Amino acid sequence: SFELFGNYVPSDNATEMEKKIFRTMNEKRKYVFSKTLKAVENAFLISDNVETEVKKIKQEPGKDIHLFGGSSLVTTFVNLDLIDEYQLAVHPIILGDGTPLFNNIKERKKLKLTNSQIYPNGLFILYYKPVD
Repeated sequence: SFELFGNYVPSDNATEMEKKIFRTMNEKRKYVFSKTLKAVENAFLISDNVETEVKKIKQEPGKDIHLFGGSSLVTTFVNLDLIDEYQLAVHPIILGDGTPLFNNIKERKKLKLTNSQIYPNGLFILYYKPVD
């Protein structure tokens, strides 16, 4: 994900929304979780001890941490109970194939819907908090 979007800059003819999203994203501190990369630019690389490193990050001053990645990374975070809020985006498109977002989850996780948002293009975002 970082290799595709980590330092992405939209073209001049991109929509204002796309420009705003990536401008905001590129201003944030980034942590890259990878077992294959040896170095990254404009980010902090975490190759092991995910639970310990994320707990350290959570203790730093600041606000939210957004996880952007594939199902393997999501699975790691879910199984280590490192997610405080799930924001799931439902896009108005049927892919027909792909990797499930939640795969190899060790135990059932109960969630409570806390908010939802719908956009004019049909994008629907659901906000959930884990229930203890």
